[in-house]
Amino acid sequence: MLSNYCWIVILIFLDKPSTWKSLQEDIYVSFAGRMIGGCMDTLCKLLGTRFAPVDPFLEKYKHDGFIWTLESCEMTAPDIYRTFWQMREAGWFKYCNGMIIGRPDGCKDKRDFALIDALKQGLGSLDVPVIYDADIGHIPPQMQIINGSIGKMEFTDGKATVWQSLNG
Repeated sequence: MLSNYCWIVILIFLDKPSTWKSLQEDIYVSFAGRMIGGCMDTLCKLLGTRFAPVDPFLEKYKHDGFIWTLESCEMTAPDIYRTFWQMREAGWFKYCNGMIIGRPDGCKDKRDFALIDALKQGLGSLDVPVIYDADIGHIPPQMQIINGSIGKMEFTDGKATVWQSLNG
């Protein structure tokens, strides 16, 4: 007899030290919701097209709330800010309970505009916890995020635990 449950075990070998950070400089943060996100280099190209039906997905699962998990592989700090702005303007962050932002690979500052500026200006007004420099994305060590899973994130002073469930 087959079970209705699916168990996924992911082992992460943390061979390099990493410190997650809170944009709001909180010592402890906890939030939960349906996980959604990916690489902003790709997502920004899909915004506003039929290939990114985000609004119907958000409406269907709005009772869960959302954890956005975003990262970048080649964007500059201003590119990252502009993508946050565009996603916010398109309504993608409604029902957002929190955000996990991975360490960007290849991110370059432009003049005096750095990644922290992109985060503060692009996400600071959302009034949700934002955890950044997370172990997701293109830079090891990295964990896999299952889009559509129900997740919970607890952050305590630079360390985090992320749970994902396929059954809610």
